[in-house]
Amino acid sequence: MSDKQRVVKIIIIGPSQSGKTAIANYLANRLDGISKDYRPTAALRIVEFNREAPVNRKRPGQEMATIQLWDVSGDPRYEPTWPAIQKNAHGCLMIYNAENPRHEQEIEGWFNNFANKSKMPPNLLMAFAHQVSGKPVQKNKQRQIKCCPAVSVFNTSIEEGHETIFPAFEKLFTNVMNQIYENEDQIESNFMK
Repeated sequence: MSDKQRVVKIIIIGPSQSGKTAIANYLANRLDGISKDYRPTAALRIVEFNREAPVNRKRPGQEMATIQLWDVSGDPRYEPTWPAIQKNAHGCLMIYNAENPRHEQEIEGWFNNFANKSKMPPNLLMAFAHQVSGKPVQKNKQRQIKCCPAVSVFNTSIEEGHETIFPAFEKLFTNVMNQIYENEDQIESNFMK
């Protein structure tokens, strides 16, 4: 196993009360941080955890990655901080409350303010239509965000996290790592010319 460790920055964005903090805590296995009591995030919080990165076929050995989840407040008063937050982000997870029709419309504004401005490709974006109340996930219900139909949308809930949150996040993490590997290969190739 390689001792190479890299930091992967994934921003989590979306309207207030959509479950962003609960999902960040869940992904980082901070179950003590999941609460039914709503406490708004002030500006930003960063949650870190380590995991094995997908294997890079062009370089032998397994890498570890420190994943930083940048949990961005849904409060628009922090908008002046957003350009600094999105700088050097590798991926973006958009979360909205699937039980709140207004959130589905609001997520388009979040997409335009973050993903669109940073010109992040659709494979590095993902959306969770999150069941904040804990109701069972409608697994067969296909969702799409009108402004960004190329972005995958997954139905999630904390209660069904092993079946909904983890597999979806794994897809995003794999896409992000593959893009990082591709960028490194491109830099190396340009250097060799």
